[in-house]
Amino acid sequence: MRILVADDHPLYREAVARQIKRHHADATIEEASSLSEALALARAGQHRPDLIIFDYYMPGMSIRAITDITEEFSDVPLLVLSGWASGASVQLIIQAGARGYLPKTATSEQFTLTI
Repeated sequence: MRILVADDHPLYREAVARQIKRHHADATIEEASSLSEALALARAGQHRPDLIIFDYYMPGMSIRAITDITEEFSDVPLLVLSGWASGASVQLIIQAGARGYLPKTATSEQFTLTI
């Protein structure tokens, strides 16, 4: 399993990667600190990621970016994380093609059940 985690906050990004590894020891985790770095990693390699996890408030992210990502990687689930998003924003995120939204306030158990 190849999972791409993109967040501009290193501590949170690394925590997400560790949490995934705890429950999916065989997973290959790739980390990116920007949208452009994440897209380059997603396009590289022999196969597409099996899951892409993005921070919604990372520089470069927007509803349009989510739409573009889900169109280019239509066979890859996209999970959006955010420290804060209104109900209307979450609805737009899902309408743009994300398969899920998880607040950064979620517990490790909730995160594990989501991935």
